[in-house]
Amino acid sequence: MKTLWHNWIAVPLIRGLTTLPLAVARLLATGVGLGRRVGRAHEGIARRYSFGVPSRGRLSAGLLTFPLALLSLYLVFMGYLYFLRPDAIAAVGHPFTADPRFDAAWGGPTLVGAWLAHSAVAFGMHLVAVPLLRLLVAWQDGTNVRSDR
Repeated sequence: MKTLWHNWIAVPLIRGLTTLPLAVARLLATGVGLGRRVGRAHEGIARRYSFGVPSRGRLSAGLLTFPLALLSLYLVFMGYLYFLRPDAIAAVGHPFTADPRFDAAWGGPTLVGAWLAHSAVAFGMHLVAVPLLRLLVAWQDGTNVRSDR
């Protein structure tokens, strides 16, 4: 049985990030005779990270999944890892004291408040983005995503 991490995070994210670039690479590589090699790599990723039998129509699905997967990665850095941003890392040593850098930040004048606000927004966006990405990958594979996966 596959883990929750595999079905909800790894499969949609890996497929979302690789579908469009590999489909475009295959189109470009066909002109120089390497299309089959790129195609085999693409098929291997699609077979390993799938909810069923991967379909052939990957370019059109990639146009939808690629930006959504990029958004999910962006939300991790800008939301959950807010304290590692270059404009916030100087306040790591004093996370509960007011800092003028965070006067205009969501969540107010402390690093903890700004981090909590950014994390809450990222979590809300992930509640929509991750299931949508998962549904798009399942649609690409031609399967129905069940709640017990």
